[in-house]
Amino acid sequence: MARERLETLLAGPHAAAARELVAFLRAMTLEDGMHLVEFVRAADWERADAGTKFEVLSLINATITALRERAELPPINDALPDEEPTAFLIIREMFR
Repeated sequence: MARERLETLLAGPHAAAARELVAFLRAMTLEDGMHLVEFVRAADWERADAGTKFEVLSLINATITALRERAELPPINDALPDEEPTAFLIIREMFR
């Protein structure tokens, strides 16, 4: 996520929740996927406007991708139809 887009998110109407999300993502590990889902659910991001949701999803995606690459895993690991959805897919669905 571009720095200025992040700054806009951190200065917007959901600034407090955005700062908490950034702090969570900075400490996140690959094992924290379901904690991330619960964190996002508790922060009530579903009520945000579409643009804010897009920025939040972009930030989450960038974080998960970077974590996976550092672990030498493929950057994206979307679940197949018969598999449990990933944290990102669950959050994306919550935002619809």
